[in-house]
Amino acid sequence: MYLSNLEIKTTRQNIHRSFHAPAISLTKDGDYNDIRFSVATMDALDCHPDIMDKVYKAHHRFGNLLHDDKFQIKFRLEAGDIFSFNNRRLLHGRTEFDPNSGHRHLQGYYMDRDEIIGRLAYLKKIIFINSQILNYYFYYIS
Repeated sequence: MYLSNLEIKTTRQNIHRSFHAPAISLTKDGDYNDIRFSVATMDALDCHPDIMDKVYKAHHRFGNLLHDDKFQIKFRLEAGDIFSFNNRRLLHGRTEFDPNSGHRHLQGYYMDRDEIIGRLAYLKKIIFINSQILNYYFYYIS
């Protein structure tokens, strides 16, 4: 309950940007929508002193669950593999790597979700307009 009701502030080091949102956000139907959990970017929890102990315990318990093997899927990417996912729907991490065991290259590529949704809406609109033009052409002109 605490992780879905309390907004947690995250801050990127050396970047003057912060964001407040629940660690777990739910849809209007009570299903999971977004999960934000990063100890590296989490700021101090800002909550009422009466619930602070419970909030920290909930956060700690959630972190422990994330490290439990029964909630993890582990696999190895091979050369040329691509793994794509929604950063807010899938918690992810990497296991340790021994630099003496070989070469490792990991390339990240980030796309803004709202930008993708906006571009898809634009393309759908363009496709619709073009289909209307084609329908007009074939119906009236040909």
